[in-house]
Amino acid sequence: LSGRKFGAGAAANAANMCQGTAARFDLDEPPAFTGWGLDPAGTHAIPAEVAGIGKADVGRLKLKWAFGFPNSSRARSRPAVAAGAIFVGNHNGSVYALDRETGCLRWAFAAEAEVRTGIVVGPWRRGDSRAQPLVYFGDVAGNAYAVDMLKGTLAWKVGADDHPAAIITGTPTLYRDTLYVP
Repeated sequence: LSGRKFGAGAAANAANMCQGTAARFDLDEPPAFTGWGLDPAGTHAIPAEVAGIGKADVGRLKLKWAFGFPNSSRARSRPAVAAGAIFVGNHNGSVYALDRETGCLRWAFAAEAEVRTGIVVGPWRRGDSRAQPLVYFGDVAGNAYAVDMLKGTLAWKVGADDHPAAIITGTPTLYRDTLYVP
């Protein structure tokens, strides 16, 4: 009805691209968590020493910036935080790398379909200038993806199941060198 195409073109039209230092990833900040459950037990709990805030601080929190997902009516993807960026997917099939301080866009990647899974960032050692971390996620067309965290380019894409109705809504889990896709 709207005349807009779904999917692929949505990510490329994003505005507010990062400039200068906001565009740089900080390899001194590996991901604090490498999975949707935040720890191997899936507790979803962030300890105060990792979060940097406690119960007494919650009432003083203020909005720092906001990001509107282009051509979307919903976002169901749990974000990941690493290298001074927030990685999140959404309804239009895009995955975004946003600067944590300003909310500007470092890159946008167009998946084949809606991204409902959480985003998983592969680990690296603090300060490893040779690190080439990957960002992992799935889409509702049943594809699992690995995207270069620094460039936002496709490293690989695999159809997780050949059934025509296969979808991925569960977040992949990275354990050692294996990616488990539900």
